Amino acid sequence: MILPNGASPDVPVAEAQAALRSRAAHLASVVWRDAMAVRNMGRRQLPLGLVVALLSWVIAYAAAAAATSTDSGLLIALFAVVAAIMLTIA
Repeated sequence: MILPNGASPDVPVAEAQAALRSRAAHLASVVWRDAMAVRNMGRRQLPLGLVVALLSWVIAYAAAAAATSTDSGLLIALFAVVAAIMLTIA
């Protein structure tokens, strides 16, 4: 609510401060709960993320090895692209 020019609020200072403290405590609680949810989700997904990263690294290594052992320019390009994508995922 916006007060008109020259008007003063009729709420006592102590009551306004109490309301602001209550609102700040509520928002701090909400932010803390959100942070804990994100933290727990990250811990739950860590094993799967490590498996995906490891598999991507193995595929990238195999694609790079295949690219260095072939003579076809098209296959080299294909293996190089696959290796780059897998390194990005890993």
